[in-house]
Amino acid sequence: MKQVKFMPKRMLALVCGLILSVTAFAQQITVNGNVKDAAGEPIIGATVRVAGQTGGVITDYDGNFQIQVFAAGELVPGLQAADAASAGTVEVAHTVGYYYWGKDPAWALGSDVPFSLNARGRNAWHYHGGGIELYNEFLAKQNLF
Repeated sequence: MKQVKFMPKRMLALVCGLILSVTAFAQQITVNGNVKDAAGEPIIGATVRVAGQTGGVITDYDGNFQIQVFAAGELVPGLQAADAASAGTVEVAHTVGYYYWGKDPAWALGSDVPFSLNARGRNAWHYHGGGIELYNEFLAKQNLF
């Protein structure tokens, strides 16, 4: 049986490939933009934020803004994202409510859970039964709305 030996060049290529792939995933995302009025003039001091969220960033003298996006777990552990946003540690957190149902079962109302309403029933409750308003009231008590 023929023995296969790893040549130093192959090993070096493998190590370089691993390093490059790790650094590609570790890149930080920055969203840049510019806010202008209908005449094309920059709007100074405009608040740019995620719809329905508090906080955000403010445009500078030229109407420019910058939002930094961090990977999951980069600032706080994943299951503490809502706590960090509530405490003001981060400005915005993207998470799902049922992760926090142990604190209060009402957290699950903002997401789909097994054996609950189907999509049609959930939309009916949200848009015609006052579900969105109730959940927003709950989030306001958590300092998240």
